[in-house]
Amino acid sequence: MSEEVPVSEPHSESIVGHSPVSFFAQHRLAIVGAGVFVLVLIFLLVGIAIGMAKKNFEKKFYLTQIEKLKVALSDSLEKRSEQEKDMTALKVELRAKKDHLAELEDKVETLERASQRGETATGEPQAKSAESAPTSGAVPDPSEAYLRLKAGDCLIEGSTSNTAANWRECLKKGKKTATSANPAASGH
Repeated sequence: MSEEVPVSEPHSESIVGHSPVSFFAQHRLAIVGAGVFVLVLIFLLVGIAIGMAKKNFEKKFYLTQIEKLKVALSDSLEKRSEQEKDMTALKVELRAKKDHLAELEDKVETLERASQRGETATGEPQAKSAESAPTSGAVPDPSEAYLRLKAGDCLIEGSTSNTAANWRECLKKGKKTATSANPAASGH
């Protein structure tokens, strides 16, 4: 037993010697690394494409929103300019009515002064002529002035000494009936 017989493995040598190792088996690690690199590159490109598509979609969305806002802004500017025109027209109308009211008040004061002067000169008020005037069915006397307000009517005698007082009463009556008819205007 002293002789040692070299034991050879004929089985393993025959496989290696007889059939060459395949290309994929020899370069398996490099192929797997290259495959992983290609997959990462593909996923990266797909992610970039999705991001660009999302960016373009959002850009289109924002552009449409900007256009809608431009249209809404131009509409509101047009409405504002129309309202400003209406407001200036109403201001002019209000000034005209204030001027007219001031003129009427001046006329009332002058008529009141004139009637007081006339009353002192004659010594007797002309109320008797108003009592003797027919009230219905006849043609109104040219000395009477008829005033129609939005809230009601007033019949004022133009020749009496109380013309200014009658005007004031009529205006107060018109204001009272207008505020009682429209509670929202009176603030209740």
